[in-house]
Amino acid sequence: MNNERDVSGLIENLEAFEERMRVRFEGLSAWCGSHDGKYEVNVGGELHLHDGSLLDHTIEIVADVYNESGQLIGTAYYLVKAISFFGYEAFMICIDKLPSGKLGKVRVYPKPARY
Repeated sequence: MNNERDVSGLIENLEAFEERMRVRFEGLSAWCGSHDGKYEVNVGGELHLHDGSLLDHTIEIVADVYNESGQLIGTAYYLVKAISFFGYEAFMICIDKLPSGKLGKVRVYPKPARY
């Protein structure tokens, strides 16, 4: 990414959702910049279980990007499959093709997979 900058301070993780899914995030970070003339945000971190090492069901880690007016301008997700989960999983989510402008927040949360 060109002109990338750290926007990790804009991350909001929804602890109530993490508690409900019996997981927690660690090491969350977010970077924004442009790539091939397109604006994007990359969000990364690790997914850990509250206890044990087996995931009961497949989870989507969702990253939503909002502008400074609170409007949702992009979303993407990373799929964590229960069958291949091994205690924790590092992830990176790219939200691309965003309109340029000032970011308001980056929200990260887990939810049951749609599949």
